[in-house]
Amino acid sequence: QMWAHYADAFAGICIGYKIKYLPSEIGWRSLDYTEDKAKERALVEMLYIKSADWAYEQEIRFLRFSDGPQLVPLHPSADSKGIVGHISEIILGSRFDHSKNWPILRSVVKSINEEYAKFSLPAVTLMRATQRKGEKSDALEIDIDENLSKDAC
Repeated sequence: QMWAHYADAFAGICIGYKIKYLPSEIGWRSLDYTEDKAKERALVEMLYIKSADWAYEQEIRFLRFSDGPQLVPLHPSADSKGIVGHISEIILGSRFDHSKNWPILRSVVKSINEEYAKFSLPAVTLMRATQRKGEKSDALEIDIDENLSKDAC
């Protein structure tokens, strides 16, 4: 269901990350899912609580607690300030419009891979999600598409 809610009804992408280091001012934890609506309203708890209806998401949130709201950089080098990590994979939804979106995504992935080569990091793996045969639900199978990955290099 996450593809339906967050990835434009299976037409979008999902980005996977490998995180090596989080600065101490960035908090994270898996969410708690509750039926208790009163607890859901508590300000601090709101950051890490969601209705039990969404438990299938298994969501994790990263929040920065100093210097006010801001973007936190993600960089592959331990010498940087911010999160040390990199994009490891991109999964194309089962309804991804290849003819419309592939040229842009290919260019972005190629640029990322060129940057990662400077840090001896593996290239971003591209995968395609396909709906499982015979299932009407939004259950998907994820397959590594070697041709996509080669085309983006």
